This record gives sequence, structure tokens and C-alpha cells, in this order.
Amino acid sequence: MWDEFAASVFDWIPPSLLLLILLAAAGLIGALWYWFPAWVPRRMPRLRLPRLRMPRWRLPRWRRPRFSRRRRSTAAGASSEATTAFEPSVVLSDGTLLADRLAAEGRYAEAVRQRLRDIVGDLTAAGVISPLPGTTAAEVAAAAAVQRPA
Repeated sequence: MWDEFAASVFDWIPPSLLLLILLAAAGLIGALWYWFPAWVPRRMPRLRLPRLRMPRWRLPRWRRPRFSRRRRSTAAGASSEATTAFEPSVVLSDGTLLADRLAAEGRYAEAVRQRLRDIVGDLTAAGVISPLPGTTAAEVAAAAAVQRPA
């Protein structure tokens, strides 16, 4: 049976061409096996039809009333003068901070340094820390934490 099949195949295709086809198929299978995950899709595509949904009727829920912020602002009215005294040192003409403008321009390192300068200036004006040249951000944070723990 096998001999008859091989003879009928070799009658139509020459043996050298059949060998070349088999080698090409083996090379293709080997390449696909080597790069397996790249050519396999993660999932099969799914055709989705839109669902027809009935509107859902809900009963109204009772919600707690929200407290207005006016009470809080009147209670904090005495400390509003203290918070306005500590404005950042570099405010541009349009009301934005220099650190914000630098960050918007993509100059992040300069923006972080300027923001740290503003924070140190605020903490110094509040009397929390005493500024020293060359103080790192970690030292400023440690000194502020000692004076005013969270």
C-alpha cells in the first residue's frame, strides 16, 4: 500500500522537488515553533452584538444631608491670617508659582528644587525650622517632623 502511494506521488512530483518541499515545510515549522508566542493571538476575536436592555427603574434613596463648609470656614477665620502670611516667595505676574511654570515647561529638576525652596521658606517663616545652607530635603523633613509631628 505504501509503495503504491509513494510510486503514484513520484509519478507526479519529482523526488528532488518533493525533498525541497519537505525541507521548506520543516524549516517553516521550526521557525514558527521558535517564535511561537509572537504569532499566536492572545485570544480569538469575538463578534459582539449590541444588547437590547430595558431601562432599570430605581426607587429614590434617602441621602444624609451634607454639612456646609461655611461652618468650618468661620471656625477657621482666626487662622486665615496666619495662612496668608506664608505665601511662596516667587509668584509670577499671572499668579502662578515659578515651580508650576517650570514643571509645565518640562524642567522637572528645577521645578522640584524651586518647590523645596518655597517649602523651606514657608517653614522658616512659620518658625518651624532654621535654614542652613546645604540642608537636604531629608534633613528639612526630619527637622520639621521634630517640631511639628503629624
